[in-house]
Amino acid sequence: MKRLSILPSVQFSILSLSCAAINLLPLQKATAATIELTFTRLEGIINPNSINGLGTAIYRASLPTDYDITAIKINDIIGLGGGSPGKFSGFDLDAIKISHKLITNPEDIKTLPGLNVFDFTPVGTVFTPGTQRPVGNSKFSYLFRGDYLFGTKNCGGTICVDNNVATLGNFDAFAITDTRATGFMSLGDGGQLLFNLTKTISSLKQEPLYVYAGEVADNGEQLRGRVTAFGRKRRVPEPTSLGAISLMGLYLTRRIKNKKKVG
Repeated sequence: MKRLSILPSVQFSILSLSCAAINLLPLQKATAATIELTFTRLEGIINPNSINGLGTAIYRASLPTDYDITAIKINDIIGLGGGSPGKFSGFDLDAIKISHKLITNPEDIKTLPGLNVFDFTPVGTVFTPGTQRPVGNSKFSYLFRGDYLFGTKNCGGTICVDNNVATLGNFDAFAITDTRATGFMSLGDGGQLLFNLTKTISSLKQEPLYVYAGEVADNGEQLRGRVTAFGRKRRVPEPTSLGAISLMGLYLTRRIKNKKKVG
């Protein structure tokens, strides 16, 4: 009788273990991946200034579905025309944002609700500076000279983002290349900026995610093809695996029931 009295708890344990095994399968099947993102430029610019009429172009990309995204990296592509020399070389990043909401009007980027997943300090960003183009010998060349790319600084022997200047969390760049420049950073030719997200995010078919980034001055340094997302593909458990677990659970359950009848 004692043996029979514990059978319901044994049956419950078997069922619990089966469910746990099923839940673990997607994690066991997860694989690391690097996903290139394709960006679309929204029509128009934001924050045009009255001095030169330049502002920021907004680019949007969809994050791939069924991935757990852990980091975003922005690369400057060497060889593209446009832009300024010296400390303003390479892609000029105004800001970056990830949101569930799709927008087509660039002005909406300012009020767009974004996910709180960025850490713009040296802890959350890894900057690999690109090279500075020659500034030439014009009377304005002094404006482009600098030991570090604009919006960056020396952090104990390595070059990092100076977010007091770059303000990468706000689309507020003043698109000019003199002492009034503010609100962005320059990557340099071939530079890279890696954002390690503060938490893993997932883009689902029923709840997509979009990455928005701003290119200061909109002068030929396109964002398209420059951004990579790092993540893990989440896979549905294979039918054979689920079937094996189900059959095992069914077999053990029947065995328990037969023992009850014998008792």
